[in-house]
Amino acid sequence: MKTCCFIGYNPFNLPFGSDENNPFCNDLKAIIRHVLEEVINDGHTYFICGFDRGSDVYFAEILLELKLKNPLIMLESAIPYENQASKWTENDRERYYNLLAKCDYETMLQTQYTSDCILKRNIYTIKKSDLLITVYNGKLSRVMETINYAQKLNKRIICIDPETLEVTEK
Repeated sequence: MKTCCFIGYNPFNLPFGSDENNPFCNDLKAIIRHVLEEVINDGHTYFICGFDRGSDVYFAEILLELKLKNPLIMLESAIPYENQASKWTENDRERYYNLLAKCDYETMLQTQYTSDCILKRNIYTIKKSDLLITVYNGKLSRVMETINYAQKLNKRIICIDPETLEVTEK
């Protein structure tokens, strides 16, 4: 079974922020869908998502739509700590819990927040995967650390730049 994980930017690092009515957001979602369709056609059926706000949620929503057409697709949520969504807006929390309920598997990495829990989640997802799909524009961030780790493990990496919408492979 080919496994793919997704780690991407939250709204604070996206050029349109949390404005999902922005045409650029719709374009990003369309590219995520296209990339997912390609990797599914390439035989990837198991997906792991970190379920942060922003691009992680877009990934999960699109994948769950694609799963309706392909029952072989499975989605695992990799939750860094139990109360990840506790300080989010009510709408974001509701969206988060609705998505989690549709996952095939849920992995809770730890109960309490620690300064390295997001990095631990990212390492977990990379170790279990053959492929990393990421929304990343080259700027210093946890996403960059995750890409560097994936490169050390010789994982295939597909990057979607949230500013140019260019798709590259590393």
